[in-house]
Amino acid sequence: MKNSRLTSVACIAVSALAGLAQTAASADNTPPGYDLKPQALQDLEIMQKHFAELADAIPPEKFTGRAGEGVRSFSEVFLHVASLNFSLAPTFGAAPVAGFTQKDYEKSATDKTVVVSRLNRSSRDPAL
Repeated sequence: MKNSRLTSVACIAVSALAGLAQTAASADNTPPGYDLKPQALQDLEIMQKHFAELADAIPPEKFTGRAGEGVRSFSEVFLHVASLNFSLAPTFGAAPVAGFTQKDYEKSATDKTVVVSRLNRSSRDPAL
């Protein structure tokens, strides 16, 4: 019986301390000491390199190929990535890319040279 009461008191004490710790942690409004922007930009550069290598490896005649009905073609996937890159510019504090319109951008080209050029430009644009 004595052990049961001691266990109950210990559980209540631990719960109370956990509640206090949680309250103290949620009250901390200090900004994080780590800036995620440089790491995010580095990650985007690595992903861009992988996309560019993949686009180079696909033969031009396969750029309109689809894995199935309702699935984006290779060209649409790469232009989707380019569209997202262009759309991210304002998020990172840059001016929007001149001449870029997101509507139907994925379907705006199927020629490998044009698609790869746009994909590469989307990561190298001076606005980015």
